Amino acid sequence: MVGGMTNRNKTSEKESELSKAPSLGAESKSSSKLNLDSSDKTIARFDLASDRIPTIKLYLSGQISAVDAAKAIGMKPSGFHKIIRRVRARGGDLSAVTSSMPGRRPTPSELGGELEGLIVDSIKTYAGKAATIERVWVTAQMLADERGLKRPSYHAVRRRLLKKGKRFLANMKLGKVDAADIFEARPGYKVTSRPLEWVQIDHTRVDMIVVDEQERTVIDRPWVSFAICIHTRAIVGFYLSLLPPNSVTVAMLIENCVLPKTAMLASLGLDASVWPMHGVPEVIHADNAAEFRSEVLKARLKRFGVRVEHRDVGKKHQGGHIERLIGTMMRSHIHFLRGTTYSNTQQRGDEDSVARASISITALRKFFVCAIHAYNNRKHPAIKMFPSQKWDEHFGKHSQPRQIDESLHEGFRYALYPERPKLIRAGGIEMHGRFYYAPCLQNKVREELVVKYDPNDLSKIFVDLEGDGTYVSVPEYRNQMRRSHDYALYRVERQEKGERDGTYSSDATASLALGNAIVQEEYRRTAQSKRQAAKAAGKRDQRNYTESLDSRSQVNTQAEPEFTDQTEHLDNLLDNAATAKPASIASPTKPKNATTPKPEVSKVRKGRAALRAVGGERKAAERPWQGFSRSSTAEQIDFDAPPTLY
Repeated sequence: MVGGMTNRNKTSEKESELSKAPSLGAESKSSSKLNLDSSDKTIARFDLASDRIPTIKLYLSGQISAVDAAKAIGMKPSGFHKIIRRVRARGGDLSAVTSSMPGRRPTPSELGGELEGLIVDSIKTYAGKAATIERVWVTAQMLADERGLKRPSYHAVRRRLLKKGKRFLANMKLGKVDAADIFEARPGYKVTSRPLEWVQIDHTRVDMIVVDEQERTVIDRPWVSFAICIHTRAIVGFYLSLLPPNSVTVAMLIENCVLPKTAMLASLGLDASVWPMHGVPEVIHADNAAEFRSEVLKARLKRFGVRVEHRDVGKKHQGGHIERLIGTMMRSHIHFLRGTTYSNTQQRGDEDSVARASISITALRKFFVCAIHAYNNRKHPAIKMFPSQKWDEHFGKHSQPRQIDESLHEGFRYALYPERPKLIRAGGIEMHGRFYYAPCLQNKVREELVVKYDPNDLSKIFVDLEGDGTYVSVPEYRNQMRRSHDYALYRVERQEKGERDGTYSSDATASLALGNAIVQEEYRRTAQSKRQAAKAAGKRDQRNYTESLDSRSQVNTQAEPEFTDQTEHLDNLLDNAATAKPASIASPTKPKNATTPKPEVSKVRKGRAALRAVGGERKAAERPWQGFSRSSTAEQIDFDAPPTLY
């Protein structure tokens, strides 16, 4: 009976366990917790669970007993039953077949409110590219000492800083723009249907130092500008200059993009077939630099049907095509040349770029044209063909790109050339360290006219004689300093070569220094003579003044009455009191024939009187001091004499 009950209980227990057996979904749910960031301990736990799960399934299905299952997985029966209880408690989740992760369980913050606020204040110092967790921790220590709180540990500060999230930390350390480059989603792309529909332009400083043409001395890093058609990925414009980007740079880049490049290629000794791409773009897309936002430039381009668009502020990725092109040109070509500075100091290492500089700007310009030809004939991953092939493929089926008629080339150049008002002098027009003249200026002397110039060729200028927009070419007739006809090179030569007008030689400056020393010595001697004369006059005036004071004191002394010194008077009284009879004390008598010697005038009193006379106050002689006089029976007080103690 008992045995039958036992078998029935075991059967019902197995049936209940089968009803609670986990599904495959639970197993897949537990395994989904693994990812690429899982630690080695987590992976080891899941491997152990994978080994135990088949055995536990056999037990739950009633195929083996608990003892056999425990022995199969290498556990004691008591430990095996603990696993079964955990599986049931978690609703059949088979991830419970292994013990929970070791270590401290996550608990609420153990720091007080004041310390939490202190750490929040310390996190504000996590700013700038040099920001570190240690810096925040050091700040937390300083604040704790100032506020009289317990210092938080390094790990407490670190945990709270990392809880802010990677994007928050990147914003503080790199700035919002750079952080957006890392974390911001940027779906979509610019859709175009034809070449020159959307042309992106931008500048950058070349990662290389150039040298002078003749003397081969180091000059500086030049600036390069590119224009790229994003439909064909072909480079359609280029300009290289030693000057920073400005309106002239933009004008020359657009001219190179729109007009045929035959003349430029011929000046470099290259064939016109090397770079045939040109035409009027529909839209020029640029960033928000000042040289791209010129209203004058926009108005002039609008005359030729060109619209200027700008990126949204802070959205560099909107110019991704031109930015990628600049990076490719630097990394694939410039960084392999002597004199390169690379992209940063880490790449450059200990290489001396200045000492290795060897290429002139003219040679670099020719090198860039060759590199552009290579780029236009290299398979591009975005279009899966050569950019030149994409260009030819489109115009092989469609009409040629919109171009400016050859008769209007000069007018287009005039619209882009820089201009300035100049006064016509008798010798012509002085500009760029040289003189320009033509017979047409004969009747324009002392008039101010608008003058334009070609930055690539300063051998001539263009003058609007009548103010109607019609320009006349005026040639150069004197270039005394033999400056370059390239505007950028002329600016460099003006700064580095020759001397400015009015510059002295070393011998001349030595003579000027000697002359200044002579003049300074004369200044010193004259000042010394004046000081000595003033000193002698002062002594003379002082001597005369002292003599006048002495004469005045002698006159005042004769007019003073006779006085009895207070101390002598008191001494006589005391002596008389000591020798006289008691009856005579009440009514002392004075001998008839007794005489008092005449005291000398006090020297201190004379000095004080002299000082009062010097200070402009009332003279002592006007009101003489009166002490105890023989003729006076009343006691008079001397305020100038020192106090007497009785």
